[in-house]
Amino acid sequence: MTRRIRRRDTRLPEPFCLSISFNAPHARDGKPREFQPDPRDEPLYAGDPIPVPKTASDKYFRLLPEFAQKSEGRRRWAKRFATPEMFQNTMRDYYRLVTGIDREVGRIVAKLAGRGLADNTVIIFTSDNGWFAGERGMADKWLMYEESIRVPLIIFDPRAPRSKRGRIVDALTLNLDFAPTMLELAGVAVPAGMQGRSLVPLLIGRRPTDWRTDFFYEHHYGPNIIPPSEGIRAERWAYLRWLGPNPESEELYDVQADPLEQRNLAADPAYTATLDSLRAQWRRTGPGLK
Repeated sequence: MTRRIRRRDTRLPEPFCLSISFNAPHARDGKPREFQPDPRDEPLYAGDPIPVPKTASDKYFRLLPEFAQKSEGRRRWAKRFATPEMFQNTMRDYYRLVTGIDREVGRIVAKLAGRGLADNTVIIFTSDNGWFAGERGMADKWLMYEESIRVPLIIFDPRAPRSKRGRIVDALTLNLDFAPTMLELAGVAVPAGMQGRSLVPLLIGRRPTDWRTDFFYEHHYGPNIIPPSEGIRAERWAYLRWLGPNPESEELYDVQADPLEQRNLAADPAYTATLDSLRAQWRRTGPGLK
């Protein structure tokens, strides 16, 4: 990574875009120790108890549809989190990997500073998906719960005034927003047909009045090992629809009042109108599997 920056510095000054994808903290599937850390990080967290997520219990696992209980996420849970000792060992290794990433990001920032590039280089830090750390008796990703679909997103623009730095923006953003954001930050016109929206207005505290208030979700990959699902994630509501096997089933959560999605409101008559509205929106928005 730093070699790439150094090579670039030998050429004539020009704008650049450098994308760096860390394999960590992805599991080494099939290996006895799936989250093998850098030897330098082995001592980290050795004596630190890692808190167990509130929903990492059999109670919440049993609320899943039967076919989801038999899915790949449960198989991987058995390899990582089935006992308290396994949970602690897995999470300590996972945090060691995350710490290693943090160290490497620091090296990149230092290299940019050393080459005189730091004051004019925007850094975007994000991830491709979330991750179950035993919540709902599951591991990995693929499902429409917050642990799986929410990802970190940090955008640092050294050109921004200090009054605009360190802000937390509460708005629904998607990974398809990254491309138009980078184009606008670079002063390049965003093509009219490009999906997504630039996040630059959010960065400067000017949320557009027509900013999205919901989005459609789908995951159809992995027949027989990953249960297909679709849904609508709104600012207040999360509507999840399991697409198979028949009969299909639904879940509804008020994520403002219940951010851990512990209480499924789909069968509560008090929320029938909300459920009907989100179901209708799902039918309009998504292709479904029918």
